[in-house]
Amino acid sequence: MLQAVEDHNEYVKRAAPRLQDRGLLCAGVPCSLFVSISHSVHGRYDWRLYGNERHFSVRVANAIARNTAVLVRLLLKWRPTVYVVLENPLSTWLYKLPCFKELLKEASFFFVLTYMGLWGMDILKGTRLASNLPTLASLERRATKKVKAKFQARVARKKARAARAGKSEKCFYTTGQNENGQRIFTGGPDLAATAEYPQRFCTALYTAWARALEVKPFV
Repeated sequence: MLQAVEDHNEYVKRAAPRLQDRGLLCAGVPCSLFVSISHSVHGRYDWRLYGNERHFSVRVANAIARNTAVLVRLLLKWRPTVYVVLENPLSTWLYKLPCFKELLKEASFFFVLTYMGLWGMDILKGTRLASNLPTLASLERRATKKVKAKFQARVARKKARAARAGKSEKCFYTTGQNENGQRIFTGGPDLAATAEYPQRFCTALYTAWARALEVKPFV
């Protein structure tokens, strides 16, 4: 582990000078084994934050999370003027991991809640951003009853247009019940597409960064 940290340190030490002052790093750690929809596999609880590491996939997910936390901490050590935005779904366990709790505290990151569905995605997908970008609060969105109704109407219109064109409806997830009667979610064939950020979200993030730099965005 110490050798891995030393290797990361040397890599970031060499790479950091190539980043411009107040540059922006946006990182979305793979979330598939940190969210509630995959709980039956990862088995994360408050008393077992790193989950069921008997599964190779869980060990890999944890290694990626640890590496990301180390890399960001080293980056901010060698380039403290860089802005960082970390992204994960609302139900993620990622930010509860000790390595991330240490990073968030050390770097004085704050959280911003938003919903990708309010930026153009076809599911709401509550998202929590952790960052030191001072203008990021402009991306905050709340899924109020009125906002949800507007979102659902937009998606319904889109589904109707797809049906008229003879296209099949997208399936992001299905719901059911387990043996205890609890509601469960199962990922569908189109769930992977939700890893892509909507264009409007990207534009808003870029605009927030430009505001922090006090320059006019090219949009």
